[in-house]
Amino acid sequence: MSNSVISVISRFLEEYTSTTPNKLKVVDAYLLYILLTGALQFLYCLLVGTFPFNSFLSGFISCVGAFILAVCLRIQINPQNKGEFLHGPKGTVPPPLRRSRQRSHENSPSRHDAASDLVPRSHCQL
Repeated sequence: MSNSVISVISRFLEEYTSTTPNKLKVVDAYLLYILLTGALQFLYCLLVGTFPFNSFLSGFISCVGAFILAVCLRIQINPQNKGEFLHGPKGTVPPPLRRSRQRSHENSPSRHDAASDLVPRSHCQL
């Protein structure tokens, strides 16, 4: 059983190093750093105690938040997810927001139509 686990881990590492782009490796290293920092804070809390509990909470929750944001960044810069995100001049727009923007532009009246809706037709005739 231990040989199969070792072979799975070695194959994972080989494929990771050969197929993962360098940008993703940097983000993964940052994710590992944040994960270890949060784990060390939690371990310290278990071993020493929670005297300044709000300090522990702020440090641990900031690690969780940074981890979540870094995972979102990793998802967006992954080349396999290129079709899922629209990269425009102002950054990345996730698919749900992109769909709502398209619907709002399709349903919005033009400037002329919006102005004519404010005044009834009967008052516009001379």
